[in-house]
Amino acid sequence: MPASSSSSNIHLNVNEMYNDGLTIIVTDDLTQQVHDLAASLTPPTQIAVLLNLNEDALKLELTRHNSKLRNAFMLGIAETTQNIRKNNIDLASAGSPDAIRSCFESMRNMLNELD
Repeated sequence: MPASSSSSNIHLNVNEMYNDGLTIIVTDDLTQQVHDLAASLTPPTQIAVLLNLNEDALKLELTRHNSKLRNAFMLGIAETTQNIRKNNIDLASAGSPDAIRSCFESMRNMLNELD
């Protein structure tokens, strides 16, 4: 029976995600759902519950670097993080001391990643 979340407009397709309980059948719809939930900063454990997936199977799938689900998960997080960074830059430009410190810390972290 499909369930839906009215606040986030995510259609949760239940009971079509498993074949043996540990293997996730990756569909375009599932990929989009994982992306949308990750973009709203939903932890993997809760994504598994919301999508009726085996938690261990989902976590394993999210650690595979060539996984379509991992890419969707990481993209969702990256998009939200980018929006937060942009907002932080706007606040820093307006003179917020906390935002200025945060921006400089982010710049240091970016440069340290190159080392």
